[in-house]
Amino acid sequence: MKIMGKKWMYLVTLALIIALTFGLTGTAFGAQVVKVIKVYANGKLLNLTDVPIMHKDRVYVPVRAMSEILGKNVDWDSAAYAVRVTDKPDAATDAKVKELENTITQLKNQLAEKDMQYLILQAQYEALLEEGKTMSLKDMQKQLNKEYDEYRDVEFDITLSGKESDITVEIAVDLDDFEDEWDDLSDNNKTKYLQGIVDDLLEEYEDAEIEGYIYDSSTKSKPKLATFTVSSKGKVQLKSAASLSDLEDDLDDEYYDYFSGITLAVELDGDPDEIEYFVYVNLRTYDQKWRALSDSSVKKLMQYIYEDIEDEFDGAKISGYVIDSDSDDELAEYYFTSAGKERFYRYY
Repeated sequence: MKIMGKKWMYLVTLALIIALTFGLTGTAFGAQVVKVIKVYANGKLLNLTDVPIMHKDRVYVPVRAMSEILGKNVDWDSAAYAVRVTDKPDAATDAKVKELENTITQLKNQLAEKDMQYLILQAQYEALLEEGKTMSLKDMQKQLNKEYDEYRDVEFDITLSGKESDITVEIAVDLDDFEDEWDDLSDNNKTKYLQGIVDDLLEEYEDAEIEGYIYDSSTKSKPKLATFTVSSKGKVQLKSAASLSDLEDDLDDEYYDYFSGITLAVELDGDPDEIEYFVYVNLRTYDQKWRALSDSSVKKLMQYIYEDIEDEFDGAKISGYVIDSDSDDELAEYYFTSAGKERFYRYY
């Protein structure tokens, strides 16, 4: 009986060893036996502290073992009664991440610096555009009138006309109110006053051609009191306006030999508002030559004299006549009607 019991125990132990060795599943005294699962990683058998098992056709891998396989950290959170799996720190990856973060920071700083440079350049660009803008003649006129509306007790009113490259300056003074003060101004005073205006104009409109005049605004004819031009160096060249007698001398010198073989004489009469000019020819001496002249040539002479007078006394009512100095007979007439119609008549 004892011999039979020992044999039985030996058989049971051998069966268990065989089952574990060959991975067979069976029971021993009613207990289930499970087979052990081997784990290979990339063909290499892993020696795990906690080995996986198969139970009821399912493979169970301990969390820690699986974490080690995947290169993860595993921790037990007793407070939460939970297993926490996290990535293991990778020195190479961390260094690369840090390098990238540093690069990103540098790029952000460079972008910020570029943005600042852009804003500065944009502000400079807009300032240059604003500075480069040319003031309109209308705005310049307002500015000049603020600065040059009075000089040595004489009040002036400045008007600009033309275009920015070719400017005409018209300066009005009312001699009814400021005749004495105007007469007290020397040519040097007038030149200094005009030079200030011209300098401001050339500062705004470089290389502009500038000319102008000062006139008496108290009369309808608005006679010119002085005219000026500007040299290539920007210097004012003043010319006092001629009186009727001065203009008469100039016209007589200009036109006394206008027709070949005929001597003429020019005289002026009237005032700055209404002027008559007379061209004298002696028909006793030049009758045949005079009559040989065409109407158009006589008209052209009278037109030229009219325009010269108008240049000095703009707005004046002007009429002209050709007179025979021997008989005082009227030989030709030239004028403009109130409607602006040109009229020329020649008498024989």
